[in-house]
Amino acid sequence: MIKKETPPPKETPLLTKPQGENSTNIKPNKSSNNKAICESDPVNVATGDFIQVWQVLFLPGLLPISLQRAYHSTSTASGLFGPKWVDNWSIYLEVQSDNIIYHNEEGAEITYPYTKNSLSIRNVYYPHVLLSGDITADICLFDNRTQLTYHFNYIDGCYRRLSAITDRNKQCVDFIYNKQHQLISLSRNGIETLFLHYINSQLSQITLANEVIHQPLVTCRYDKQGYLSECDAYQQNHLWHEYTAEGFMSRWHDTDQTDYYLEYDKQGRTIKNSSPSGYWCGGFIYDDVHKMTTYFNNEGEQSYYYYNDAGLVTHAIDALGRETHTEWQNNQKISETNALGQTTYYLYHHDGNIAQTILPDERSIEYQYNEYGQLASFTSPSGDEWQLSYDENGNLTIVTDPQGRQQVYEYSQHGELLKAITPNGAQWQYHYNPAHQLIKTTNPYQHSTEYHSDELGRLLHYTDALNHTTRYQYSTEHDSTNGSLSKILLPDGVEQQIDYDSERRVIAVTDGEGKPPVIVMGLLMSYWQ
Repeated sequence: MIKKETPPPKETPLLTKPQGENSTNIKPNKSSNNKAICESDPVNVATGDFIQVWQVLFLPGLLPISLQRAYHSTSTASGLFGPKWVDNWSIYLEVQSDNIIYHNEEGAEITYPYTKNSLSIRNVYYPHVLLSGDITADICLFDNRTQLTYHFNYIDGCYRRLSAITDRNKQCVDFIYNKQHQLISLSRNGIETLFLHYINSQLSQITLANEVIHQPLVTCRYDKQGYLSECDAYQQNHLWHEYTAEGFMSRWHDTDQTDYYLEYDKQGRTIKNSSPSGYWCGGFIYDDVHKMTTYFNNEGEQSYYYYNDAGLVTHAIDALGRETHTEWQNNQKISETNALGQTTYYLYHHDGNIAQTILPDERSIEYQYNEYGQLASFTSPSGDEWQLSYDENGNLTIVTDPQGRQQVYEYSQHGELLKAITPNGAQWQYHYNPAHQLIKTTNPYQHSTEYHSDELGRLLHYTDALNHTTRYQYSTEHDSTNGSLSKILLPDGVEQQIDYDSERRVIAVTDGEGKPPVIVMGLLMSYWQ
């Protein structure tokens, strides 16, 4: 038997920066990178930074509105939720005489030097974002990962605050500020959507503008030092936080049994965490001389992390002694060697998109993109190639598989999917209301289903091709991402009921015969979703 040799990896052409685009290699602040997080605890092993990230709200749509808050114990940044909390609505540009500094949603500070009013700059340490515009007019950032453009036209001294988010289908979310430079409302495509309310200059509530849902989507309270002490998110969770005098989070807990304590050293680095249940117990030992951090848990297991000057982990040893070696270039992973000595290599285009992954057996995966950073072709290790085409607004229009078969998509002027055509010619059709919510689908056999949803995108009822209608009701207490469905009314009149605990987990389901099976910790939640 003759063994077939593996062909050498294909040389993938790398996209280089276009003419007129400038680049800079000024490093962001070390504490901003999220590539040195301990596997067992949300702690940056290089800086000792304790990190918490929580979703706060989400309004679906062609251009969704979402809010996320993030805590960094060693950070000096602040946002809507007070000191040490950053969020994706509080991003801003700081305009200096020769630099523009972008303060992002993770607390990173990315620098863009400029010498003339016209701007087109990419930082190689943050390559997926392009800064463009004019220093005397509109300044914006285009993110090729989200395909969104962030506009910074609200001027507050030397700061340019977020004024709008747009997509390539001309959908727009505007951010409105008062005379005190506080964000007070958001509108989507010219329609007021959210109001922000303050007490003593601190965010207290976020509410829907149309009051379809009477409860606030977000309610916040603060301690005497001004730190966020309580956040009740209608769509997420209800959490409490406590802090030291320095602002280091010393405890957080929920409405049930989650209770987490933290301790810090004099530099503000996390050194110990614990919980009354014993589930979360561990600590960190920092060796600044050798740039090494040891993590240990309450079972005596230890893991070791070595990091470079940029705060990126280059050598990790887990509790079983398995080692991983990683090489970095401009904050991008260029190789990783596992415990078996197998190395995977990575190449990138100028805009941060992965260009090629070379596997340990020398097979490779190749990726090519269009000028906006959208995937245009993908070649598998076996040599099979997929091609993707887009319209002028960035909507996916054609997917061509390795056999040349094409899946075709058609869109409205707003970016709504109107039609999907399979390679054999079968068509699916989609219809929407003025709020861009899906209201009807028609399958290739011309059978239609109609839908009706509320402001939060929750399905209220649908009618199938046989004219049978199923109705849904939701909890008035929450709209958790884990589900808030409280009642199902089937076409035959059978009624099913779902109950939740304080943590918004399913605890009981009552079937059509009135028999309530108890569900522990929401184990059947995925079934009802």
